Amino acid sequence: MIKIMDTLSQIDALADFHFDLPTMTRANQKYFGDWVKYCGRGDVGYYLGTKFVQYLCGIYGFEQLIKMNIDSVYQEFIVFAEERYKYKNMN
Repeated sequence: MIKIMDTLSQIDALADFHFDLPTMTRANQKYFGDWVKYCGRGDVGYYLGTKFVQYLCGIYGFEQLIKMNIDSVYQEFIVFAEERYKYKNMN
């Protein structure tokens, strides 16, 4: 069972994921899978992924969402991440 992460932990995990993304491979990633841990927690990538999809569902209809190309998804991820960085910097 995924433990709910507090807001600042979510933001830190998201910032780390964003930083790791350019060099992340299946072999070195620490976010997805029962065999890896991020700061002692499992399934962090799935949790953050769920939050990202919920965010996208607030903007796009389901049919639009499933037809998005990877470049558009990545651009939306950047916006999603930046909005959360602003939240952290405001607190």
